[in-house]
Amino acid sequence: MTTEPGARDWEAEGIPPPPPAADPRRNPGNGRYMPNPATDARCAWAAARWAIDGWTMQEISDTMGLGSKGNAHRHIQRGLRATREATAATVEQARAAHRTRLEYAVEVVLDILETEHITVSHGRVVKDDQGNTIIDDAPLLAAADRLRALSESLRKLDGLDAPAQVQHSGDVTYQLIGIDPEDLK
Repeated sequence: MTTEPGARDWEAEGIPPPPPAADPRRNPGNGRYMPNPATDARCAWAAARWAIDGWTMQEISDTMGLGSKGNAHRHIQRGLRATREATAATVEQARAAHRTRLEYAVEVVLDILETEHITVSHGRVVKDDQGNTIIDDAPLLAAADRLRALSESLRKLDGLDAPAQVQHSGDVTYQLIGIDPEDLK
C-alpha cells in the first residue's frame, strides 16, 4: 500500500506499475543509436495504458514523470510501433503452429476415412441375413465433413479464398436541381 497522497494503488487497479526510467549512461558516446530495453519497456507500458486502459496522455505523463503530453504521445507512438513489429513476428509463428495443428488433424481424418467401421447397435455387431457385418457409413460421412472444414481453414490460412467483388456498371450523372446552369457561367 502506498503512503503518498494521490499515489496510485497499482495492485488494487490490477495494472502493473510503470517500469523504471532508463539509465542515461547507456549511450556509448560513439554517435551510434543504441536501443535501450528500459525505454522500450516504458513505451510499451505507456501504449498499453493508452490503448487498453483508456488513460489520457496527461495521466500517462503525470504517472511516468514525462513532463508533457507531447512526451507521453512520443512514448505511446514508439510503444505502438514496437508492438506492431513484435506482433508481425508473433503472427507468423502462430500461423505456422496453426498450420501444423491443421495438418495433423487432416492426417487423423484421413486415417478415419481409410478405416472400415462396422455397425454396432445396443452393444452388438449388426449383421445382415447372410451373417455378414454391415458397414457403418456415419463415421465416414462425419470424417468427410470434417475434412471439408479443415480444408476451408487451410485455404483461409493461405489466403486462397478470393474476396467478394462488387461490380458496378453504368454511368453516374450529377444534376443540379433548382439552379440554372446559365447562372453558374
